[in-house]
Parts: sequence; structure tokens; C-alpha cells
Amino acid sequence: MLTLDLSADFRLRDLAAWRAWYGGEHDHPASGLLAEAVYGLPERHRAALRTAKLVAVPGCFPTSAILAIAPLLERGLVRATGIVVDSKSGASGAGRSPGQSTHLPEAGEGVRAYKVGGAHRHTQEIEQELGLAAARAPGATATTAAPVLFTPHLLPMSRGIFTCVYAQPTDPTRPATVYRDALAEAYRDEPFVDALAPGKLPDTAHVRGSNRAHVTAVFEPRTGMVLAMSAIDNLVKGAAGQAVQCLNIAMAWDERVGLEQLPLFP
Repeated sequence: MLTLDLSADFRLRDLAAWRAWYGGEHDHPASGLLAEAVYGLPERHRAALRTAKLVAVPGCFPTSAILAIAPLLERGLVRATGIVVDSKSGASGAGRSPGQSTHLPEAGEGVRAYKVGGAHRHTQEIEQELGLAAARAPGATATTAAPVLFTPHLLPMSRGIFTCVYAQPTDPTRPATVYRDALAEAYRDEPFVDALAPGKLPDTAHVRGSNRAHVTAVFEPRTGMVLAMSAIDNLVKGAAGQAVQCLNIAMAWDERVGLEQLPLFP
């Protein structure tokens, strides 16, 4: 039997980390299953998904951040320290339960950060997966850490996530094109992730209602920083669509089944 879990119960591999970020007064409901859970980001764990019995469908913010920067980390193009993840999300990221912060008169015409200073639970999920990517870099150790400063923001729109990831290059003398080219290479054969052409930037409107992710990366020579960007629909590639993609892989079906609907733009 295959189980796809969209909660956060199986996303973190370390039980102590789960207890710190999610446990509170409660212990893990099924800690014995953590070792067999596969993190359900197909572009990173496709091989393991093919034989998975339990899939931990990733969070929406981690999906957007990991897709943008992980290929650069595992190729050793950026450092695993000093990473800043800045994300903007539509109100649907908070779920359907009514709340003051997502009520239209409160959220409309404004932009606000929330759960700042490392308080958002998705921080640990991002760090876990970026640490795995960094550990694959040439010369890295198996225990590479990737501490992240993650700040989410609420935008007055219904859906979509736009993420900027700031990182330090390991060699600032590399050609500026190497970062976008690395994303293009990483996602060349991916059915749902597009590394945009030079000069093109992601836009949440262009992926709205689809399972697609648009990514790119640029080098800013004045500051010597790399900026990787992504846009996804938090309700599709950031949630249910990704679950369907994982299901297709685990069942040995065409990965694109049920997911090739056209985006909603314009």
C-alpha cells in the first residue's frame, strides 16, 4: 500500500528535529516510520520514490526554495553558509480556516512578513534538503550543514509563491552565466521545472493553476552574490499536484498523468 502524507509528520528525517519544530506537548504519532518515508520532491528524490511506500509531500515554501538553489549547492557553485531565503506567498498558503491576518480588509493593499527570525517551521525542512544537496558537492562531507535565514511574506493574492534565495559563490571569478546554466542542466529533462532563458524572470502569474515551476539564477557582480529565483503555485506544485506527481512515479505511471492542464495566465 502506498501512502502520501501532506502533513509535516514525515518530512523531517530526525525525530529530535521534529519534536523541536512540531512536537510541542505531543510526541510523534508514528516515529517508527520516519526511516522509510521518502521526501516527495521528484526532482531531488525520483529514484527513491519509485519504490516508496510512504511519501512525505514537501511543504510549499521548501519546494520553491529547494528547486531554486539545490542544484547550485550540489555542484559546489555556492557556499552552504550564509544562505538567505526570502519568500512571498498568497493567502491560500495559510489554509482555508478564517483568520484575521488573511481577511481581505486586513491583507489587501499591503505586504507583511510573518514568523520572522527563524520561527517558521519550514526552516528546518529547507535546511535538511539543502544540507543533503551541499553534501553532494565536490569535496564536501556527508554531514554538511546548510543554515538558512528564512523569511516568509504574505501578499494580497489568492495563490502562488515567489522565492528569492541569496547565496555566496564559492568562486566569484566564474562566468556570470554558469549559475543559470547549472539550473538549465539540472532540469533539462524535468517535465515540470523550467529554467528560464537568459533575461527572463519567474512570475507567479505564469505558473498559476499548474504543476510547473519556473527558476533562474543571476550573479550580481557589484556585491558578488548569487540570486536564485523560483515561482510555483502553492496549491499545485506546492501541494496536491506534487502529491499526484509522486503517486505517478511510485505507481510507474507516466509522471505527467493528470498534471498537464494549462496554466491560468492570462
